[in-house]
Amino acid sequence: LLQAVNTVTRHKNQWHGDNTDITGYLASLPVYDSLNQRRCTVLGAGGAARAVVAGLIQQQAETITLVGRQPERTQALHDLAHHWAIQLR
Repeated sequence: LLQAVNTVTRHKNQWHGDNTDITGYLASLPVYDSLNQRRCTVLGAGGAARAVVAGLIQQQAETITLVGRQPERTQALHDLAHHWAIQLR
């Protein structure tokens, strides 16, 4: 989903890449059944923000507001989030 790898493991004779950013972010939140009916704001539009937005979409946040200093990056993350929302829901 994120098209980024931060953890590589070897299984038998093959390497496998994963990204733990979404899991790590969600683990930092207070325990909720889901984020359904919650409004969320993400500050920034870099790599960590991508993971946060993907996690919020997976947890079915009601709305996600993106705030960034670079309009092009913020718009690009908005467009990507829209694509993910269609894939994940």
